[in-house]
Amino acid sequence: MSQLAWRKSSYSGGGNGNCVEVAVGADRLILLRESDAPDVVAVTTRARLAAFIAAIKAGDFDDFASPPRRPARYGPPPSPPRRPGLRSPYGLRADPSARRAFAVNSSSG
Repeated sequence: MSQLAWRKSSYSGGGNGNCVEVAVGADRLILLRESDAPDVVAVTTRARLAAFIAAIKAGDFDDFASPPRRPARYGPPPSPPRRPGLRSPYGLRADPSARRAFAVNSSSG
């Protein structure tokens, strides 16, 4: 394999070994590695790298950058509170008046 020209990001700080490097390899494939583990190389295409970068810019991976949440001790974490008038995950609109009517009818016993 010929000598590759590895490039570091301008965001990669001053020589602490904590950065990602990029190079163009054979068949114009994109190679990625971490500077502190240069023997481990990920290979991808330009199109896949472009899609990955677009997803990063769109915030699809922001949860990886935030501190990990502690797992719930008992059962899954609670659901966020629902507000009237918001769409459900199934595309249905919540109707606050239906809840009021149910509360009135169910209390009449």
